[in-house]
Amino acid sequence: MIWSFLGPVLFIIALNMVVLVRVSMVIYTSAYTSTRLSAIGNSCRISNSLKRSSRGALILMPILGIPWIVGLLANLYANNSNVGMVVGTFGSYLQVLLVGGQGIAVFVFYCFYNSEVRGAYMLAAKKRKSEDSLDAARRKKNRASSDVQRAGIYMSMER
Repeated sequence: MIWSFLGPVLFIIALNMVVLVRVSMVIYTSAYTSTRLSAIGNSCRISNSLKRSSRGALILMPILGIPWIVGLLANLYANNSNVGMVVGTFGSYLQVLLVGGQGIAVFVFYCFYNSEVRGAYMLAAKKRKSEDSLDAARRKKNRASSDVQRAGIYMSMER
């Protein structure tokens, strides 16, 4: 009965490790290729690409692995004693919360803290602000012209 939970959890942890290694390899290979294709690839650029891929892997590993390790440990320590039941129940609820927060964590680390995404957001905010100010100027102009038209109508009615 215990392997009905532990088997899939161990499979997910192993699959996460495989994905982590593959993503790291792709990031490193693409960064290495882009530095080699540009001018003369110096060791500084290659080490920066290695740091970047390592940083991504180190951020990704806890996000993907810790919730499942917590679930694995919670299930292993859950036994018939009172302490085991409390630890198992607490660990199960903690795993659910951590797995539920994975999407938010990936969003925060890979979108919110990404300089390219922040730059695109700032550009969109500036564009929106300029469009809003342009719309306000158009509304003001339309309001002024409609005021002039109304004044002309009133003047013609007075005659």
